[in-house]
Amino acid sequence: MMEHHPIVEKIVNEGVGSVNLASISKDLRKALFTEAGNILMHKEHHAEAAKAYAAAENHDMLNEYGRWFLQQRKPGIAAYFLLHIEKEDVLENLAQECIAAHHLDAAKAVYQKLGDSIMIEFLDANFGTSQ
Repeated sequence: MMEHHPIVEKIVNEGVGSVNLASISKDLRKALFTEAGNILMHKEHHAEAAKAYAAAENHDMLNEYGRWFLQQRKPGIAAYFLLHIEKEDVLENLAQECIAAHHLDAAKAVYQKLGDSIMIEFLDANFGTSQ
């Protein structure tokens, strides 16, 4: 197995929220979070990979994977990537697609991003979503 930077290992093993990289350069922060995102994608930890790419401010990767998962008809996975970069109207439609495809946790994540407490309560009350 290839050796990775200790910070990348920590992100992969403990999550994006386990590190605070505010004090390092934007370029290094982008490189570390992008590398962690790539590893997480390889492990099929899509939601955490999307968080890593978002922390890296790597909009290209978020867009690329989001669009790819939409093409694969996997709106639930696509939502985790696109909720960081898409406009509100696109996210509304994506949340509806997620509900139709029974990807309820992804729909809830989108509604949280949109601040739509009514839809979050609806999902919790009717489907017992877990987030």
